[in-house]
Amino acid sequence: IFYMLILGFGNLFIADAQTEDHKIYLPIIKKQSIPWNENKFIGLYLPYYLNKDNVEKYMPLADKASGGIKHSVLGWFIDIEENINYNLPTQLEASWQSGYTSFVNIGTSKNAIDIAQGMYDTKLRDLAKAYANWVNLGDSRRAFFAPFPEMNGYWTSYGLVDGVAVTPNHYILAYEHIQEILDRKS
Repeated sequence: IFYMLILGFGNLFIADAQTEDHKIYLPIIKKQSIPWNENKFIGLYLPYYLNKDNVEKYMPLADKASGGIKHSVLGWFIDIEENINYNLPTQLEASWQSGYTSFVNIGTSKNAIDIAQGMYDTKLRDLAKAYANWVNLGDSRRAFFAPFPEMNGYWTSYGLVDGVAVTPNHYILAYEHIQEILDRKS
């Protein structure tokens, strides 16, 4: 189990829920303002696929191990090459129905330059549509999205092109491109 502690987001990424039904922000995707105590919350990554059984089995143990403090966030990883239409809503819903918000690390075997140039827009549109469909189930569903986890690691495919590191500007362009696609589906 890996822990994360996210502090002090304030309203940096969160728009006014009265003026927008739901809007996508990186790294946060939300439906309404998050009412956690002073915008501080604790989460973890389970080493299991987030289906209903695993969340219901392991999260009470994690909550108990943290001194009875209920976690707010469940982190997990998904690649855009996976079966997004099944895996994304299944894991989002398992987390949400158990009272946790998902922190979804979006990975890919592609590089950030190709993403920025639109070469994998079909996969990204599938992700955006699957997320929008899940949010539209109601109940103020929301999740955090964080593309390109561990982008500075030599083990990531999106950080290298022919053995040469992708520049920060390429990541900016890729993030902006992902943001545009997610905004169109939200």
